[in-house]
Amino acid sequence: LWIGTYLIGQLTPWMLQNLTPAGTFFLFAVMCVPYMLIVWKLVPETTGKSLEEIERYWTRSE
Repeated sequence: LWIGTYLIGQLTPWMLQNLTPAGTFFLFAVMCVPYMLIVWKLVPETTGKSLEEIERYWTRSE
């Protein structure tokens, strides 16, 4: 986490200068896609479920 934060902080000024703000935003947006897919796949839907059902899911998963 800290390494990623450090790298983003160091690379963003360079990227803004060389890739333009739109290019920088696009690159960060593209980097978010794999993480969105991981969350979509691994985090369960909890709409309409009771707290006990959600707790049962997480205790069963361990």
